Amino acid sequence: MKHKIWKLKPSPDAQKVFELKKSLGVSKKICALLIDRGIDTFEKAKTFFRPQLSMLHDPFLMKDMDKAVSRLIKAVTSKEQIRVYGDYDVDGTTSVSMMYLFLKSQNANCDYYIPDRDTEGYGISYKGIDSAIDKGISLMICLDCGIKAVEKVVYAKSKGLDLIICDHHRPGEHLPDAIAVLDPKRVDCTYPFKELCGCGVGFKLIQAYLNYQGLDESIAFQYLDLVAVAIGADIVPIIEENRVLAFYGLKHLNENDIAQMMGSNQSNEEQVQSMDQTIYDQGIDKQRYDALPDTIKTALRVLAKRNIDQGKDPFDEFDLEDLRKAKTLADFEQVLKDNRFVLREIGGVEYYVPPELGNIKNLEEDIMDGFNKFMDGPNNDENEEDKKFDKEKNLSLIH
Repeated sequence: MKHKIWKLKPSPDAQKVFELKKSLGVSKKICALLIDRGIDTFEKAKTFFRPQLSMLHDPFLMKDMDKAVSRLIKAVTSKEQIRVYGDYDVDGTTSVSMMYLFLKSQNANCDYYIPDRDTEGYGISYKGIDSAIDKGISLMICLDCGIKAVEKVVYAKSKGLDLIICDHHRPGEHLPDAIAVLDPKRVDCTYPFKELCGCGVGFKLIQAYLNYQGLDESIAFQYLDLVAVAIGADIVPIIEENRVLAFYGLKHLNENDIAQMMGSNQSNEEQVQSMDQTIYDQGIDKQRYDALPDTIKTALRVLAKRNIDQGKDPFDEFDLEDLRKAKTLADFEQVLKDNRFVLREIGGVEYYVPPELGNIKNLEEDIMDGFNKFMDGPNNDENEEDKKFDKEKNLSLIH
């Protein structure tokens, strides 16, 4: 068994502790802790304990921000199809939510896409690019990913798809040839704070957009709850600009109804009703649908929810027109069979299940295996490299 040796920092200078105690009026122990963290004056302590939104940096200090804003304004004003693309973790999904909600508030013509963790893996995928091209999308904003997607950006560009990358991971040897690459960790980026999360970088783009358009910057502050969640989940250091964003984001989260919504108090019955309403909204006759047995309705609910969870239309890659025309039980069953759904027994009851589950011998066991695989996730080269760098950086601070 290896024994760890704790190496304590030497106690801070007694005179500095005394002076800080005198100016702050707090105990020596607190002053010593503050000095250990580089907070050794009244002004620094005030900044730490009372962060202000005015302390946020000018977003245009970030390399390529002018290019990103110019292209985004062009796309919004000319009603181009815009796709908001994000990673599947908390930082990525909050980024997508924030950017999508903002663009919708600006009357942009946009949709969103989150890659499937199991089939597409981390970052920008060829499937995601092809999906955007098929839907006539001309601009894709990539959040919390893309800094190393050099070949995929070349592919997207060859298909006429412009990309704006908003990332915070460490770049590789070459930057992708996108319209704009926003990443404070770029070697040639002089942005004063390097530790933003992906959602934080996206927030700076929103800030810059509002600034350039002469709009009220406070419009961006309504999304700080999402930024705060991303900061906490991605374990970026809560210092300097992150501290300001987290402070006001948590304040916003506690003061608004979204705090209750995050807990999802929906009962199973309410969730079923919600999915049924989604199915009605696709043009499925309500009276015919309600008369169907659960074996059919459950299949359609699962299909719709799975697609929505993956950032797709409820009946993506499904023959929706035939479903709308179906009148009898036999018609609905035939539509499911035509789309390769099969009957399988789950818990003693037969249900129609999607094709990828149809040939599994023990479906219930496989569902658990799939869950465990999902929790483990694929290898993430960018994050692993960042972790290695951070570990080396932390060790250098100790020795």
